[in-house]
Amino acid sequence: MTDHDPLARSLRRARLAVCGDFALDARWDLGAGAGERSVETGLAVRRVAAQRYEPGGAARVARHLSALRVQRAVLVGALGRDPF
Repeated sequence: MTDHDPLARSLRRARLAVCGDFALDARWDLGAGAGERSVETGLAVRRVAAQRYEPGGAARVARHLSALRVQRAVLVGALGRDPF
């Protein structure tokens, strides 16, 4: 979007609220090879090969609104215990 775009101009005047998941999302990539079998289930155990951590969905929306230079964004979320 350019500064001459009507949508871009209206976004810069926008005041928005973002409500949702600001928690950290954990993404685990599983390894291809099957290791030993689980004692509890008898299924093949798959090990985590790589881990990635990213902001939650609402945090990504807020980041994009910032990049679009909206006038104001109020962030609304719940507080609580989270393992990450």
